[in-house]
Amino acid sequence: MSSVKKSMKSRSVKKAIPKASDAARLMKASLTKNATIKRAEKIVDDYRELISEKIMDAYRELISEKKLAYTKLAFQPEEDDIHVLVEIEESGIEATARFYLAAAEINAQLIGKTKIRLDACVVYRERGFAISDGT
Repeated sequence: MSSVKKSMKSRSVKKAIPKASDAARLMKASLTKNATIKRAEKIVDDYRELISEKIMDAYRELISEKKLAYTKLAFQPEEDDIHVLVEIEESGIEATARFYLAAAEINAQLIGKTKIRLDACVVYRERGFAISDGT
């Protein structure tokens, strides 16, 4: 065997045997990557919570500006939706439509800004659905 082949063979053997420091480095890199991912997930969750609060406040302001009467208003934020439950006194299509149109108006303002949308559900008080007060 020529000396070149021997040196190539010995190099490949040396590369195949991992060192203890390589394993420690790999573990440290893995832990650092996991910590970075968790920080990024927290930033996204905090952003989603902040945006959801602003959207809920905008809906509250809009229905108060339009002087829409309701007995209960509850929000249930989820990942890409905010479920709005509204309980109203009068049962009629006009009263119901006003709340849906208010939600549509807020959603129209959000197009191109965020994926989060309002999903409204209007119920009549006489039906007796249990809606908790607040968010």
